Amino acid sequence: MVSFLCSTRRRRESDTRGKTARRGNAKRRVGSSSVSRPIAERRLVGVDVGGTKVAAAALEGTTLTKTEPRPTDTTSAQALIEEMVAAVTPLLPADAIGVAVPSVIDVASGAARFSTNVPLADIPLREIIGERLGIPVFVDNDATCAALAEAYDDAHRLVVRHLVLFTVGTGVGGGVVIDGRVFRGATGAAGELGHALVAAELESGAPPRAAFPRPDSLEGQAAGRALDRLAAERGLGDGRGAVAAALAGRSAGKEVIRIVGERLGIGIANAINTFDPDLVLLGGGVAAGASPEPATGGGHVRVGCGFDHAGLPLREAVTTALARAGHEPVDLGCEDDYPDIALRIGRALVSGEFSRGLLVCGSGAGVAVAACKLTGVRAAVAHDHYTAAQCVTHDDCNVLCLGARVVGPAIAAELVVAFAQASFDGDDRHARRLEKLEELERSGLEAEL
Repeated sequence: MVSFLCSTRRRRESDTRGKTARRGNAKRRVGSSSVSRPIAERRLVGVDVGGTKVAAAALEGTTLTKTEPRPTDTTSAQALIEEMVAAVTPLLPADAIGVAVPSVIDVASGAARFSTNVPLADIPLREIIGERLGIPVFVDNDATCAALAEAYDDAHRLVVRHLVLFTVGTGVGGGVVIDGRVFRGATGAAGELGHALVAAELESGAPPRAAFPRPDSLEGQAAGRALDRLAAERGLGDGRGAVAAALAGRSAGKEVIRIVGERLGIGIANAINTFDPDLVLLGGGVAAGASPEPATGGGHVRVGCGFDHAGLPLREAVTTALARAGHEPVDLGCEDDYPDIALRIGRALVSGEFSRGLLVCGSGAGVAVAACKLTGVRAAVAHDHYTAAQCVTHDDCNVLCLGARVVGPAIAAELVVAFAQASFDGDDRHARRLEKLEELERSGLEAEL
């Protein structure tokens, strides 16, 4: 929902400054007092329609106001439209309304052309809702809105130039951003990644025709209904039961998550081969439910940050991300030779000035090698979320090393927050291994383990 409000704000800023809105998104002049004010002063309302729930929120400046989500009424198009209107009405008045739906959208008219999981086909949503409420209305695909919002930061600066986003919930949707702009294709359906075939039987040629969603499509294999089906077959009830079982360590639950994850991985691999993006993101209810929150370190963490010449492109992204997450990044500067900055961070860390350190070079390898030569420093290179947190929870690492030529600003921002929020779990086996590491540090090649 926040992503959609942000993407609506960005579209309004670029499309509606003192002129009639392009592509038919709101048939009214936008030079009026309500929409000629600075973007930050406007009140925008968004409604996000999913296969199972409808959520609405208002954004005014930096203040976000949410209402309680309600179950999606899929009995008819009229019933669903009434539900959208009812969801946004308590949040009015507003300068504009954004509507995000899991449908193929004709952006010229704001009409929903086709949908798989909601009853919206050839429905002029912009016109209907705009006439009902008398407010400019913008309509787009929900995954497209989320992808656009992820590509830009809160200051409307492009942070990920090429991006593919998968939304995994009741169905599987997708959004594609190329060179900072939404890629829609010739008909507006370019991001419908859930319809890609990932399990087709081709032994005898092309598979027979089938209704959407096809059972051999990514949606048929990896969406919420597939998760429910796999869970039921193993006596786990539904998808929520499978996730709970997996988190509890039960083999049946972990098997269900593995199967769905690997199926989804095939679709992701196809998208990578097709679009060659900087970043692939997962969103939606199923993706969120299968991703437990990382262990947190109990709040505020002071992080000493150092860079060599190749690490500077990530400087702003990582320090900003840490600050926004409630931590205290302290920039200790840049050195051309990475051993120099590693020594500076190590000294500050061991002296107690910081509880964590961050080192960034071109690959992450150089600063990690240098840092690990220092007594009291345990450094790890992590270019994925799991390792960034796990190196702390299992190995009590106190320095994270990143490569600015390996990951971009968006991924780096996520990694440093995961690292800062993690804490050592104190498990006996992990503590035993740390004692051995300390003996290696003391005795080197002469250690007896």
